[in-house]
Amino acid sequence: MNSKTFKLTVTKNRKDPAKGKLTLEGDLTLKNIKEIKDKLFESTKAYKALNIQVKKVDNLDITFIQLLIAVKKSFSKVTINTEIPKHAEGIINNSGLLEYLNTNIIAN
Repeated sequence: MNSKTFKLTVTKNRKDPAKGKLTLEGDLTLKNIKEIKDKLFESTKAYKALNIQVKKVDNLDITFIQLLIAVKKSFSKVTINTEIPKHAEGIINNSGLLEYLNTNIIAN
């Protein structure tokens, strides 16, 4: 995946259309944060429950982590599962926000 782009996919739960899943991959940094934020907030309005999956991360910064926390705190119907690459582990640990994320650190 090109480290200068990101991929955002929203899918509806087949068994329960009121539930959605939003998957984020790629470059999850300040450069893309406005577009990511807009889609996240749009999805929280479209579904009664939303599961956010973060995986195949190329780049990550604190703005993205803060956005995830803001979404989680603002919408109780949101669950967040992340797969963070080993090289980004320090960002999460140093942010003090690890307790808010269901995070798996994966080897690159």
